[in-house]
Amino acid sequence: MLLEGVKVVGVNPGMANTQLDAMSPLNHLESVSLLYDRITWRYTDGNIKFTDSWNERS
Repeated sequence: MLLEGVKVVGVNPGMANTQLDAMSPLNHLESVSLLYDRITWRYTDGNIKFTDSWNERS
């Protein structure tokens, strides 16, 4: 995956409820929000490439 014109627009820290046994091994978490002008996906299985852009029309 290739992103072009990337901007970080938000970073939100968080932590799971470690008092619950199932959540105790989890550490601190962060959620990062990005904006981008163009994205290119490349699937190696079948050599498929797809590009999408907010500013370009087909």
